[in-house]
Amino acid sequence: MAGPSTWIVAPPPGWRVSFDWAQFGSLEAVVVMTEKSFHYQIAVADLFSLVVSEDAAGQWMGAVVELEPEAGGVVVVAAPGWPVVSGHVENIRWPDSVTFVWRAPDWPGPLRTVITLEPEADGSRLCLTETGYGTDDDLLRRRDYMWSHWLVRLAATGAQFKPAGAPSGKHRPSGTCQPF
Repeated sequence: MAGPSTWIVAPPPGWRVSFDWAQFGSLEAVVVMTEKSFHYQIAVADLFSLVVSEDAAGQWMGAVVELEPEAGGVVVVAAPGWPVVSGHVENIRWPDSVTFVWRAPDWPGPLRTVITLEPEADGSRLCLTETGYGTDDDLLRRRDYMWSHWLVRLAATGAQFKPAGAPSGKHRPSGTCQPF
């Protein structure tokens, strides 16, 4: 017990789960999320362009992607072997954050994905937080795996699409995300 009314649960790696008894009053209100933080040796503006570019996102996701990088813009991801995911861009702040709200037919409801970029001395840090899983821990595991795969592919895409004179698109998973 972390405090008089807050319980911290020790989830599997990559998961963060907490429960505030005073605020919610029942165990059904547990918030489950996935968080990822990767370092890329590419400038924030260039990395952001790769995140919100329809063509680049299609490459690092290995999918057919429709993406309108503006608030309210459409986002659709059709990856082989996975249900089609569709939704919208909830918020976008060039060049450092974008929020997607999207869903697939087999999800219990929409997921909210927040991606923020922060400058670092030798590149950028990408922080991703995804919520909305409800009690579907299988969906959480699948999305956690998918984002891990996608964010490594993003580094390879960055290496291919880097502007002249930019550092390579190498990554290293480490560090922590700043709270949103």
